[in-house]
Amino acid sequence: MSTEVIFSFLNFFLFLFLLVWFSRKPVRAILEKKRLAVQVQLNGAMRAKKSAAELGAELQAKTQALAGDLQALRAEAAAQSRFFAEEAQKRGALLSQKITADTQEMMQAEIIRAKAQIQSELLSLVEGAVVQQIREHQGNIEQKRVFAQDMETVTRLLAEGSL
Repeated sequence: MSTEVIFSFLNFFLFLFLLVWFSRKPVRAILEKKRLAVQVQLNGAMRAKKSAAELGAELQAKTQALAGDLQALRAEAAAQSRFFAEEAQKRGALLSQKITADTQEMMQAEIIRAKAQIQSELLSLVEGAVVQQIREHQGNIEQKRVFAQDMETVTRLLAEGSL
């Protein structure tokens, strides 16, 4: 090979050697800096992941607690609903009994009033009938008295011989 080619290779290798020799520390510093930055980001991501996992577990626990609380609230609401339904039935029954008693009292009062009215009307009718019978009887008595007088007159006339 020619000397020029050898010198070119030597120059090239020398250039590479010097380039590596002088750029090694700054490149390493840059790479180390990048590595530390990546490490910091990785640690931050790990902490965030751990925090997210803890928050997820906490949320899961709270969700389960809320589910239990919800179930307890539902049970309590159902119990209160049954209680209020029973109370409503009791109040309805009491109200029904009161209405029934009031209705019976009103019916008794109406029956008593109707009886009094019927007795009053019946008494008026009976009084009217009695008065009518008395008048008829008085008329009969008057007719009998007139008849008796007529008979006396006929008897007297027969006894006198005028007839």
